[in-house]
Amino acid sequence: MEPTGVAMAIIGDTALSLDLWPDGFTQGVGGRTYHFKGGDS
Repeated sequence: MEPTGVAMAIIGDTALSLDLWPDGFTQGVGGRTYHFKGGDS
């Protein structure tokens, strides 16, 4: 099992539970920075 994949699953699950939704990413030298936006209420 890949540790990075497990960590991203935990981060994604936590973000969704806080009503934050994926909004793209920025590619950088050390990897990607993911962006999230608040859900519509």
